[in-house]
Amino acid sequence: MTRNLKVLGLALVAVFAISAVAASVASAETTSPGLFTFNVGANELATIDDEQEGINTFTLNGLAFTCGTVTTMGTPVKTKAAVPDEVEADTKGPASTDITFSYIFGPTNCHVVIAGLTKTVTITTNGCGAIWDAKTTVTKTGFENTALSTVECPINKKIEIHVYSEKAGEATTNCTYDIEAIAANTTVPGITLTNKSNTPGLPNDITADINTGTTVNNTIKSAVCGLNATENLVYKGELTIQATNEAGVLVDTSASA
Repeated sequence: MTRNLKVLGLALVAVFAISAVAASVASAETTSPGLFTFNVGANELATIDDEQEGINTFTLNGLAFTCGTVTTMGTPVKTKAAVPDEVEADTKGPASTDITFSYIFGPTNCHVVIAGLTKTVTITTNGCGAIWDAKTTVTKTGFENTALSTVECPINKKIEIHVYSEKAGEATTNCTYDIEAIAANTTVPGITLTNKSNTPGLPNDITADINTGTTVNNTIKSAVCGLNATENLVYKGELTIQATNEAGVLVDTSASA
């Protein structure tokens, strides 16, 4: 089923993009489409999951949200050439340029400290996920595998972030933020992919270092939540990307040109 893709945007991304362009000119870098590869059969559909490494952090209006375990599942896909923000179909076989991910945040695994007091934070995805588009950048000294990300949502859905006044409860809401479409056909950089060779007998996988973000709609304006209609959110984290075949067996996974 074709899904409409909603797009993450971030003012800070402009700064990163300018720096990246300058660095590219200086070092004669070239970027081309990359591949996620999975050791599965030509007619098999790989299943991807992210194993979280450490803690995920979200910074919003100076508030540092900390989240524990996030459940993540992914599927290799290809997108339409004419409409790059729409998924065309799942991709069977050992290679794919894109992966779609769905995320589930536990009901009590996020919190924020405000004025020395811990507050409950919930992140409700409402069926929204993300699509990662693999890229490879070649320089004079080597190459780097990266990914661009785009948020996908069902029609009329959005990601909701709520900050409550209690440490363990949802009786009173302090802040509410929404993540939805900002602009069409836009992707966000900030994901570095590193192939990891594991010990013999364990399939190889990918480490994804994430430092990216979005603009969020601020629906309760205050000194704590922010006084602007939109606020900037930055997400940092590290994930291990693994894949299984249709028999449920872990297989080698890597990123490449």
